[in-house]
Amino acid sequence: MLRYLMAILRGIVVTVLSCLLLAPLLKLLQSRTEPPVIVIAQDQSTSIRSGFTKEDSISYMKSLNTLSDRLAEKYVVHRIGFGEEVVPVDQWVLNDQASDLGEFMTYLQEQYRGQNVGAVIVATDGAVNRGRNPLYISSGQKSPLSVIALGDTIRKTDLMIRDVFHNGIAYLVDRFSVQTDISAVRLQGATSALEVRHIQDNQNELLERIPITIATDAWFDTKEIIIEAKQSGVQHYRVQLSQVKNEVTYVNNVRDFFCRSD
Repeated sequence: MLRYLMAILRGIVVTVLSCLLLAPLLKLLQSRTEPPVIVIAQDQSTSIRSGFTKEDSISYMKSLNTLSDRLAEKYVVHRIGFGEEVVPVDQWVLNDQASDLGEFMTYLQEQYRGQNVGAVIVATDGAVNRGRNPLYISSGQKSPLSVIALGDTIRKTDLMIRDVFHNGIAYLVDRFSVQTDISAVRLQGATSALEVRHIQDNQNELLERIPITIATDAWFDTKEIIIEAKQSGVQHYRVQLSQVKNEVTYVNNVRDFFCRSD
């Protein structure tokens, strides 16, 4: 009997030592089903609010919230607001002074890469007045993108600075280029002027003024201005278009930028 007991104990010891020496890899597999993410993005610019009556605005926001709540019963709903910036929101507030749909498309690329996105719903009037053209930016998503078209289909009269390209750093007493993209809608024949100013201590110095004549109904042009870096440190500059009568907004006529001179 003792012989059998010793044989059993020896077998257990050998088995345990073998397991420790061979270091077997144990895997625990768990599967979890995650519901798709539904992105609801609302243009938060004031042009949306101005296109509604008060009653229609209340009714629309109530309907959008109802849609979000119903989808949240089966899916993970992310509410996004885009205007001057792109931010997650609990409630949409239509008070931004600009609309950057291109930045929202970039946001989709960066924030939802590799995620299980079921659909993207975008509500906008299409009146983009800042940033890159969204038609040339991919969302990076294979999921369907649905658009809730808001506002008036008539293009609004507007002159705007679309973008400003400049050096972030310039050598002292060196000259650097500032390129400004300008566009106009329904202002054929109107005139304006592009001014570049140096802002310092609540004072501004006019560096250059370029007259502009808007040649077509849907007009676009790029103006280049050469600036001399006369002072060291971070310098504040302003690019500004003089106002034209009947523009829908004048907020997008001005753009500030900074350049460090060493």
